[in-house]
Amino acid sequence: MMMWLWLHVALGLIALVAAVLHAGWSVLVPRFSSGTVLFAIFFLLVGSGVVWRIAYRVIPPRAAPKIGNYSAAGSVGRAELQLGEVEKLSAGRSPEFRRIKDWVLGAEPPPEAFAQAVASLPDPAERAAIGEVLALAQSRRRALSRWVLQGKYTRALSRWRSLHVPLTLLLVPALVVHVVGATYLPAKVLPVGSAPTDGLSGFAKAQECKSCHATAYQQWATSMHAHALTSPVTIVQNNQLVRLELGKKASPDPQQICVNCHAPLAAAVTGDATLPFSAVGYDDDALNEGVTCVVCHQFTGGSEPGSAGFSKYRDDLQPGPVMYGSLGDPVGNSFHQSATNAIHKAPQQMCRNCHNVHYDRNNDGRIEKATDLVLQSTDEEHQEYVAEGGRGTCLTCHMPLRQKARAAEEAIIPLEQDREAPARVVHDHSFVGVDYPLDEVKKRDPHRADREKLLRGAAKLEIDPSGVAAVGGTVSFKVNITNVGAGHNLPTGFAFARQMWLEVVVTDPGGVVVGSSGKLANNDADLCDASTIDDAGSVMARHIKGCDASDPQLVSFQAKLVERTEPLRDKNGALARNDKGELITSQPEGAEETFLQRLDGGVVLRERPFDKQKMGTIAPNDTRSFSYRLPVRGRPATLTVRLMFRNLPAYFLRALAAGQQKDEDPQLGPLVPNLQLVEMASVKQQLFAR
Repeated sequence: MMMWLWLHVALGLIALVAAVLHAGWSVLVPRFSSGTVLFAIFFLLVGSGVVWRIAYRVIPPRAAPKIGNYSAAGSVGRAELQLGEVEKLSAGRSPEFRRIKDWVLGAEPPPEAFAQAVASLPDPAERAAIGEVLALAQSRRRALSRWVLQGKYTRALSRWRSLHVPLTLLLVPALVVHVVGATYLPAKVLPVGSAPTDGLSGFAKAQECKSCHATAYQQWATSMHAHALTSPVTIVQNNQLVRLELGKKASPDPQQICVNCHAPLAAAVTGDATLPFSAVGYDDDALNEGVTCVVCHQFTGGSEPGSAGFSKYRDDLQPGPVMYGSLGDPVGNSFHQSATNAIHKAPQQMCRNCHNVHYDRNNDGRIEKATDLVLQSTDEEHQEYVAEGGRGTCLTCHMPLRQKARAAEEAIIPLEQDREAPARVVHDHSFVGVDYPLDEVKKRDPHRADREKLLRGAAKLEIDPSGVAAVGGTVSFKVNITNVGAGHNLPTGFAFARQMWLEVVVTDPGGVVVGSSGKLANNDADLCDASTIDDAGSVMARHIKGCDASDPQLVSFQAKLVERTEPLRDKNGALARNDKGELITSQPEGAEETFLQRLDGGVVLRERPFDKQKMGTIAPNDTRSFSYRLPVRGRPATLTVRLMFRNLPAYFLRALAAGQQKDEDPQLGPLVPNLQLVEMASVKQQLFAR
């Protein structure tokens, strides 16, 4: 029996050591998890067992001289037997004898007082009998005192059992919960997102990554990836489109075509398309994290242009303990396993899943412009850039290399990271582009300088020196714009929502403006684009501000979003194609410009009234030239040309705001003045009238 008991203790200690080796130093990290709870229970269980065995080894030898044995019933029985003997001796005795008997049974009498009491008894037989009563009373008291001590020592020995046994019973369900959680069984068995994000979903919140990857987290937290679901423009535009069109479509595809890209995991969790996301049993902040860490680092799928707008991308998110990246020699840590796969060896390929946005309207398995919906083709543009010899990737500009440092610079060694990791080439996780959260930019805009730097390095602007003339009341000149710094077209993304244009200003010798095109009075004024302003009956035209008439010489590269499109046909009725062999999208009669990206809509090019030139985007390394014959008042002296950029048109936002319901939050209208203008390039030339 003793051999088994000590073997039981030894096996418990061995198992505890094995648990420490299994968990590593992370058992000392004060964070709540099924593993730490299980280890705490197991530690207490083994500890209570060891102390229990020590108590059984130490207490009985110390107790033996005082209590003899642990039979409380024996002690009580002996006391009762002795009491019976006393009563027998007292039977038929005098009242004085019985008084002395009760006295000695109640307490140990002082010797002198007892002797006097015995002497007072007249009968010699009673004097002899009272001595036997005293001896029996003393023996009875010793038996009763052993009973009290026996209870005390018995409680001391059983106290550890009262802790050890419940812990043993608690250990089994705790072990089951830990194994189920550690193997991410619910996440692997159930569809993506079916298990709560706060429990066993297999996907970590961005906040959980912060304790080790503090720099990357802080960069991400201020990025548009983090604001992908909380940007006011996204919320307002998405919700109006869901209310008017997407909500009536099949779920999830194409009903969630917007939110699938803006937050594929949250879209899968909620099954909803309306923002902000909320679901019973989930942390709403986690649901609305947008394009969070796991969207990239737990993705195991491939590179398929436009796939993230649909459920395919989210179905390739792999729940579990593995975070994927580009490192070939990751250092172990207490939070997750690290691995790499094909998509993370060339992570720029992941971008095309979201940064091509299209919809196969005729369901023929291929995307064709003018037939299908094509809203964004940034990756397609980048592939053409690469085919022409371009060497940059998406990461070159939007995740530039910052420094060599530990990837998990805040991880505590060895508690959270096994050992010191080598210095890594760390990428910036700010994902700087041209967008910013319109609601926060007035108070906090950490990436403004980087945005402007990105835009200012994209294009080269020049006034053709051979073509400048100031004759009579006009100034004639030609401007060349070259895309020198972008690995995609300028502008790119949702080109119908990007305003890149030429601001041309002619001033007299005193600096007074005598002629202009594309000049805005303030940052939320509108360009007087004929494609919008001359369509006086359209919804969009009603939201133009600051224009009395259209500007026929305006050079604006903003595409036009219309509610319906059709392929362009030539005069013979045949389908027209561009120099790439692609169908050309046209605006059918009766189709108006819109602010909602409807599935039946599309993007068409604007036309410059002055020379009927189509205002398409500028491909990498291409040059576009534009001639001006600008009317001027007075004597022209200086010509200034600036290439300007605004990420969203003011009238576009006003149209979105007008479609909002009064109780909606956020309200977009008050945020329009927060728009920023950026000068991408500028050039100036002196003029001399002939």
